[in-house]
Amino acid sequence: MATTKFAKPTPMVNQRYAIACRTAPRYQTVRACSKGWDVKTTPEGEAFAKADISARKSLFREAALGHIALLQKMKSALESKSDHVMPLEFFHDILDEHFTESEVERQIETALNWGRYAEIFSYDPESGTMRPHQANERTNEDITAHR
Repeated sequence: MATTKFAKPTPMVNQRYAIACRTAPRYQTVRACSKGWDVKTTPEGEAFAKADISARKSLFREAALGHIALLQKMKSALESKSDHVMPLEFFHDILDEHFTESEVERQIETALNWGRYAEIFSYDPESGTMRPHQANERTNEDITAHR
């Protein structure tokens, strides 16, 4: 494992660690150490760091769909609909039965961000609907990266 030293906590370190822990223990990209801010990168993390954006999205999609129930449910619901379109409110209502409103919003926001990054689905905020990602769609991140 490669070790990277950080002088102080940074959002990137915290974000990567959070993503790694939440997505999949066997796909962890980093492990935080108890001493200071050393970060040890796993072989999977090294592959992720060295990959191009397309490969990163693919690796992230595999880990996310393998371990995050909400993303699994969103994907299967979209696939099961004849028109492959679902209102985001559907998932909000399901979560609302089990969590506080602030937790529901946090989970929805995280799922939308991760699902769009991983190209699992797209979301139209104007209509409030989700649909499976189409190969020819380009995300704002992709468009910005190519400027």
